[in-house]
Amino acid sequence: MLELPVGRYVMYLRKSRADEERERNGEFETLGKHERELSAMCRRMAVPVEMPPLRELVSGESIAARPRFQELMEMVQARELAGVVVHAVDRLGRGDMMEYGYILSAFQFTRTLIVTPGKVYDPADPIDLQQLQLQMFFANTEMTGIKRRMREGKDQAVRDGQFIAAHAPLGYDKVRDARGMKTLAPNEWAAWARRAFEWTADPATSMSEISRRLKAAGVPGQWDPQRVKVLIRNPAYKGMVSWNVRVTKIKGRDGMTIEKCHAKGDEPILADGLHPAIVDDELWDAANRRLKAGESHAKRSAPLRNPLAGILRCAKCGRAMVYAKSDPRRTGRCYEYVRHPLNRACTCPPAPLSLLVGLVSESLESAALECEVAAESGEDPAKALETEREGVESAIAKASAKVERLVELYVSGGMDAPEYVERRRDMDARIAEMRARLDELAQERPEPPEAVAMRLKDIMRALRDDDVPPSDKNALLRAMVERIDYANDADGRGNPQVAITIHMRR
Repeated sequence: MLELPVGRYVMYLRKSRADEERERNGEFETLGKHERELSAMCRRMAVPVEMPPLRELVSGESIAARPRFQELMEMVQARELAGVVVHAVDRLGRGDMMEYGYILSAFQFTRTLIVTPGKVYDPADPIDLQQLQLQMFFANTEMTGIKRRMREGKDQAVRDGQFIAAHAPLGYDKVRDARGMKTLAPNEWAAWARRAFEWTADPATSMSEISRRLKAAGVPGQWDPQRVKVLIRNPAYKGMVSWNVRVTKIKGRDGMTIEKCHAKGDEPILADGLHPAIVDDELWDAANRRLKAGESHAKRSAPLRNPLAGILRCAKCGRAMVYAKSDPRRTGRCYEYVRHPLNRACTCPPAPLSLLVGLVSESLESAALECEVAAESGEDPAKALETEREGVESAIAKASAKVERLVELYVSGGMDAPEYVERRRDMDARIAEMRARLDELAQERPEPPEAVAMRLKDIMRALRDDDVPPSDKNALLRAMVERIDYANDADGRGNPQVAITIHMRR
């Protein structure tokens, strides 16, 4: 066995998908069992593990989904460790080739050992490195097969009528039937779910009224019109099960960061469920026809009421603020305001629409004044644009020279691969940003400041004129304004403390 060098060692513990399944069946608690086994091995082999173990409580194969593993790799790349103690090599990672190639390269160039109960691997040794490569390759192949079998198993379970979603809809509890099949059983809220369908089928009852009734009754959930629509569209209430309607797909990748998005499934499944229906087909269809009719009517006939629509966004999360109107039956008066979308992790207090329109108008007036001052001083925007373009080109040339020196340093052996990859990635990103800005500058045709001032004044006058339709105000704003960031640090008494930042189109 390889003699262990002196230095810091850390224990890394992570579950696998198979471990999670065994835990659900009550066999054992994975991390605790592995920690006991590895601790005994370290005492037997005199491995000096002094740091607390890094426990990963997720089974994700992607590095981006494993924060403790990211901490581990930072220590490896900083050459802080002599070795890492794991239950098996595949616990480090068995993602795609890019990820396990990155892991092996980091261990190889930092000469960090991998200590397992079966063997101590030195990634700097060609034979050990080959064994590690083969193990990770086969582990990745096994993981791909497991994921495929799991997907096929879930699809078949839904076709058999089982309910396999993570959460039961309102009015149901997740249970297993006599055969052990996953299904649903109605609970005490089932009557309220049926009432929601009955109210929706009635054209005289609005979605807002339905959400208020559910809130008043204490029905679990954060109720608003959109949440009610989600409930009504769920086929589970008529005894059906669905799957693959909305799926997570890979949108792109930048190094170890994987960008995912939600999209419509290519092969959605809709089947008769094993659970009893809360509403019959006739009531379900009537409620959903009401939703479709309301949506199509709104698209055809509803005039734009918010001049800031699509422009005003939350300064924290970037989501578009939405228009709302108070109910005089509840507040005693009717007024327009904007609010953050409901049921979001980020929240922002609402503010009167008139206040925001006034602030935008004042900001545009100040911008128009600045343009007039610039015109009087004889400032040439074309010259300023050319100066910025020359500055960006000079910065790109300097950054490219740094990249060439970085390559020379790596080729000569003065830098290891992980450090080169990290620094090269940062430099390439900066150069790409500068080239993108250069492309933007090439497309810009600066207007004289006096012309810009006149356009800003036209928008300002339109915003202050009650006879101008909100749709026309919105069109004028969109022509010059890219977005308006909105923040509101309201005090505890509900007094708005609004701040806006206007981003003009270039």
